[in-house]
Amino acid sequence: MRRIFTWGIATSTTIEDGTITYPMLLGTFLAQEDITIIGFEINLHPPVSIIATDRIGNDGSVAWEAELTPQGGFMMEGGLGICAAIEVWNTTPAAVDYELAHKIVMFPEGFGVTVREEGVINLMFNGSNDTAVDVRVTVDARLYYVKGIR
Repeated sequence: MRRIFTWGIATSTTIEDGTITYPMLLGTFLAQEDITIIGFEINLHPPVSIIATDRIGNDGSVAWEAELTPQGGFMMEGGLGICAAIEVWNTTPAAVDYELAHKIVMFPEGFGVTVREEGVINLMFNGSNDTAVDVRVTVDARLYYVKGIR
């Protein structure tokens, strides 16, 4: 029986009004020894800084995504997984729609992703906001791993 270790991060960032963000780094896991990642989790939470009064006259949408990857950008070779979310709102008629964004992947027994000592896994972020208000979103991610190469 092998012990399963975890690494987690929870952070938030702002997507300014009327902008598209370029891929940004939210956090990095640095392997202290050779490990095998056996699973991961990514959660994208609904915007925390938009309240009902902010939406008045500010119809629009916010989209954001996060990826766990050894690379320094989005959708590059070797990425573990990506999770995307969108929130859309309208003032007349009043409506808000948020697509739940939660991804958990556990690899089958005997399979995993090798990360050598001093290798990194980055939590990358990207987003867009076509409204007239700044939006703050929260992202959390976890890695599940065992020590050594499987």
